Amino acid sequence: MHLSQPKDFLSVRRTLAAIRNEFLYQGHQAAEFLKIEMVLAEALNNIAEHGGPSVQDSPIVIKWHYEQGVFSAILEDRGRPYPAAVIPETGGPRLDVADTDLPEGGFGWHIISQLCDTVHYQRNANRNQLAIGLRT
Repeated sequence: MHLSQPKDFLSVRRTLAAIRNEFLYQGHQAAEFLKIEMVLAEALNNIAEHGGPSVQDSPIVIKWHYEQGVFSAILEDRGRPYPAAVIPETGGPRLDVADTDLPEGGFGWHIISQLCDTVHYQRNANRNQLAIGLRT
């Protein structure tokens, strides 16, 4: 399936619903989609929040496939490059700090890396490409 959508938080919700509906239409179970939805929501919301003005004018392209309990997807956007052109492989925000110093964000990539079996990022021709794979 190939789905293009404009970038904002409301369209992220609509896109997740459309992917879920197609997933269920293909005969898969709703319980299988829970982990997939969490990963896609984190990735798409990161693009929506941090992609910058260039992603406002172009769609996020999502290509996905599900077979034998394995979900794979490629998300492409024209937003800003991901920080340091890499996705953190492990670790999340520091939680061993005073309550007043707890971070507001930074949990998204940690959630993605913990739930996915594979995560690969590359930047090609002013496009971000995030490839993810996970077993449900």
